[in-house]
Amino acid sequence: MFLPIIFLRQFGWWGFIVFAVPNVLGCAAFGYFVNKKTSEDITRKHITAMRWFSYIVIAYHMFFIPFLVETAKLPLPNFIAQGFETYLGVVLACAVLAVAYAISYTPRRFWLIAAVITYAISLAAFVQLGLAPLDEISFSGELPRNQLPWMALVIAFGFMLCPYLDLTFHHARCQTPSKHAFAVFGLSFTVMILLTCAYSLSVTTGLTTLIAAHIFVQIIFTLAAHISQLRLTNTNNHAAIIIGGILVAAASWAIQRIDHPLVIGEEFYMRFLLFFSLIFPTYILLFMGPGRTIKRSRKTLLWFFILIVASAPFYEIGFLHGSAWLLVFPIAAIFAWKLAIHFSALPHIPSPPGRGLG
Repeated sequence: MFLPIIFLRQFGWWGFIVFAVPNVLGCAAFGYFVNKKTSEDITRKHITAMRWFSYIVIAYHMFFIPFLVETAKLPLPNFIAQGFETYLGVVLACAVLAVAYAISYTPRRFWLIAAVITYAISLAAFVQLGLAPLDEISFSGELPRNQLPWMALVIAFGFMLCPYLDLTFHHARCQTPSKHAFAVFGLSFTVMILLTCAYSLSVTTGLTTLIAAHIFVQIIFTLAAHISQLRLTNTNNHAAIIIGGILVAAASWAIQRIDHPLVIGEEFYMRFLLFFSLIFPTYILLFMGPGRTIKRSRKTLLWFFILIVASAPFYEIGFLHGSAWLLVFPIAAIFAWKLAIHFSALPHIPSPPGRGLG
């Protein structure tokens, strides 16, 4: 939830709208387009991609924790030695991963309690802050507003499609009797985004203890949920997850030691968006649906890889170097391939009639 803070700084409330609308709609729409049968079909056919989605989510959070420690002014206890603060980011990341792993092994009945506690802490933090900080946010930011429509295309592409690779979403859909539960989730998610907006201006001046607690319990819950779902898919990569997470946290910490650490750290944080705004949504569109999809083979996966590599520089320049209009080219190439699939005789798998993605 640091991305809306960046967008608020760059574009003001318009950045919030571009982040929040596709995010909330994508979450809510999942419940209406996917039923239990469709979810089981998707999981069976695309379990490898779904596991990688969870791996990247875990890595993203492990990168974020040391970055947050360097970026934000956290309310640190007095007993933390001054010299130890240098290594606090890595230590916190490892501690968070350990707690998340412990929670991931708890019985199913514990999860509802954990979810209620997590959300209650977040609501308490919002009550403490109040709505007054929102009045300080304007409708303009550091960047010209004409950059935003191009970014909006990419953000919408990613946030509307990424839920279909999320194992935690599929687990929730299979466990919940009503598709409307995801609309409720969308509303509760909106509250969390507004909470992020409320404390966005105080990140570098000083977060309260409740806000810090909100951030870390949300991270722990998210990591625990993904680790739990990975284990349920019979994956045995726990050592790789732990070692990989620690290495990512160490890399994040090392990046903060470079000149201009906040700028460099934020740029690497933004580069993680390549997964959620390009790689994963492109996979979903081409190999999962909606509409006709490509059969996965060495040839099609090679072309998919080539498309991603060719698109990456446009994302780098578009998001980080002030030429957002360049983002239209990879999006156009992706949808051109999708249209070619639809209108050509290429091998395809038709989506099940009357259902969404499959």
